[in-house]
Amino acid sequence: MLEVGYHFRRDHWGYGYATEAARACMKYAFDQLAAEKVVSFILPENVPSRRVAERNGMQAERQVIFHGLPHVLYATRREDYGQA
Repeated sequence: MLEVGYHFRRDHWGYGYATEAARACMKYAFDQLAAEKVVSFILPENVPSRRVAERNGMQAERQVIFHGLPHVLYATRREDYGQA
């Protein structure tokens, strides 16, 4: 699985950089790497990152343990890409 992830300094939050970066990574994964599915592991309490994923057409699939912590696994598939 290819994962879309990002981390910004707090003073750069709220400018749309995460949405833009995630969208560019997804485009690269599907267009250049021919990925069938792209995922993001997001902490349940991280509402802004969950909104970024949803804004980019990803959907919550299930809860998983990632690096020892509960996360929500967001994903989108090739056939759904671009419908956000």
